[in-house]
Amino acid sequence: PTAIDNLTNKELQRFVSNNTLKFSERFNISTLFLDYEPSTWASREDYRTASSLICKLKVVNDTAERGVKLMEELNNKITKDANQKQFLLQVVKDYHDVESLVGTIGVGKDFSGVTCGNLSHCVIGDVSLEVTVTQDGFNITWQSNNTETEFKDCFDLKIGKVNWYGGPERKVQIWPLEKMVIDGNDAYILRTTDNIAVAERYWLNSKGAYIFVDERAPLFVDQNNEKPGQVCFISKVSDVYLNRKRNILHYTVILKEDPKQAHLHAINNFLGKPSGYPDEKMIKEPIWTTWAKYKRLINDNSVLSFAQDIRDHKFEAGQLEIDDAWEVSYFIKDKSGSTRGSWWDSNDTQQIDFTNPKAAEWFSARLKKLQVNPGIDSFKFDAGESNYGPQPAVYNNDVDIELAPNILSEDYLRTCSKFGSLVEVRSAWRTQDLPMFVRMLDKDSNWGNSNGLYTLITTLLQMNMNGYTMVLPDMIGGNGYGDPPSAELIIRWTQANTFMPSMQFSYLPWDITSEKFDSVEIVRKFVNLHANYSSKIVEAMNASVKNGSPVNPPIWWIDPTDSLALASDDEFLLGDSILVAPVIIEGAVSRNIYLPKGNWKDGNNGTVYKGPITLKNYSAPIDVLPYFIFNGAGNIAIHFSVKEIFLSLCTMYFIFLIK
Repeated sequence: PTAIDNLTNKELQRFVSNNTLKFSERFNISTLFLDYEPSTWASREDYRTASSLICKLKVVNDTAERGVKLMEELNNKITKDANQKQFLLQVVKDYHDVESLVGTIGVGKDFSGVTCGNLSHCVIGDVSLEVTVTQDGFNITWQSNNTETEFKDCFDLKIGKVNWYGGPERKVQIWPLEKMVIDGNDAYILRTTDNIAVAERYWLNSKGAYIFVDERAPLFVDQNNEKPGQVCFISKVSDVYLNRKRNILHYTVILKEDPKQAHLHAINNFLGKPSGYPDEKMIKEPIWTTWAKYKRLINDNSVLSFAQDIRDHKFEAGQLEIDDAWEVSYFIKDKSGSTRGSWWDSNDTQQIDFTNPKAAEWFSARLKKLQVNPGIDSFKFDAGESNYGPQPAVYNNDVDIELAPNILSEDYLRTCSKFGSLVEVRSAWRTQDLPMFVRMLDKDSNWGNSNGLYTLITTLLQMNMNGYTMVLPDMIGGNGYGDPPSAELIIRWTQANTFMPSMQFSYLPWDITSEKFDSVEIVRKFVNLHANYSSKIVEAMNASVKNGSPVNPPIWWIDPTDSLALASDDEFLLGDSILVAPVIIEGAVSRNIYLPKGNWKDGNNGTVYKGPITLKNYSAPIDVLPYFIFNGAGNIAIHFSVKEIFLSLCTMYFIFLIK
């Protein structure tokens, strides 16, 4: 019989038996062959080469649903819904029977009456859908030359059961990602609105599944907005993508054992890993910038005074940055020929077309002159978001228009990277390979998750889990765009920053003090602690270069199956050996700390704890930063301080002498 869908359960068993196939939920045939007479299968070349595919037939109300299944680890099922109008996607781990990913393919499209054969290639009017199975998942590709067509595929976030990572840098940096709201009306590009300076098309979940959307898709992302509890990947030729000749939504779904394995797979197959790391001077020594303290009111005298002040207080000089308004054509055009762009402080701006090699060379040559006279070591490269230029833009003829507008950002960043190992940038797009610092966007001088101290940690995690591991935290204490930071905020910010890759000051600790504690000496203590651990930071950076691991991973990196660690948003790691749990609540002098599995030595008093364990109300007065050093996964936990152990040994020795 060829009408598989009309078989009853008994007929299905008889059909399988007659064709010498093993009847179970799995069949060693691909759905590719269900539309062919069994007698023709053996003669088909695809049949002989399809051993990696399995078809799962599930009998429901005397009808068989057709699916695609990967052998061994995966059960990837694509079926029509009850109304036969759209495709449903289900990914299940066989060995755990855990549903890792559920989604709807082709939201809003009517597939009734459409026959897709093996589901690997469907043609619906002027739209094509292609599903290609790979070793660890599959690729899904929608295409149409009709630019009025819109594609939308949505996936369940399963909030409360599954955690998600990756996604965009945001002003309110929610972590993990599943509770973040993203408006699908805005193009998913690098843009100044809401601090989206990092926007990789990467969604990773705690079950070990991830989605990576190809850079050619004219992408919009809607999450918890139109469809609460779902993330939808939408492609449409509109807004900044108007100059496209076709619409395409191409993405890859991968499933691995756990999120750690999945992320390393994404790094080594899609995101990329750094080819090196910044100059160690920027890691060990502080960066001092004029911006937060002076804003644009700078001159020779104020800069020299700023530098002398640092010297007088016996802090390491490090790198001194003169930030903005120190300088009183190759510009990108829109369709009308205008070069007018936008800038945060002025409307009278033009955007250099970095996709034009001559323009990039002209820009670089001007900066190189500054390195010679008056003698500048390096540069802090601001901006880079694609919306600073006119959109939709008309680019150099060599530019692949399907990579616009973010290609402008990428080419700018690659131009910046040529100025050596002391540079920093503040945006990122497909540039994980560049060996330079990517700075967090400007933080505000507050404690909360509205771009304050809390988001220092969540942004650090977001950037690392998008493959940008050389993270430069923004200025300690924030930028003071409203009120300046308090002495307490500066100290807690310094502590949170200590085990991050670099420390950057603008507000000076001796300018903002308190009668309750010695701000200068407490800050100095943690600047020195950072310097003492700089070799560990470099070690983590070397590991990132070698295998793509984050420099500052989330704490679940130690145990990617730990549900408490997977949901943690106020702790982080340095490499895989140091766990940091800063105090980020105003006025707090203690906090709860979660330690995942393994033995952890308290960096402050030497106590060793066996995880997983929650330390309730861990004491952390203003001069204490809670941090713990991983001692391996041994079976013995010693809950004694170094002092207690020393006294015990002395007592044992004394008793021995008496005897």
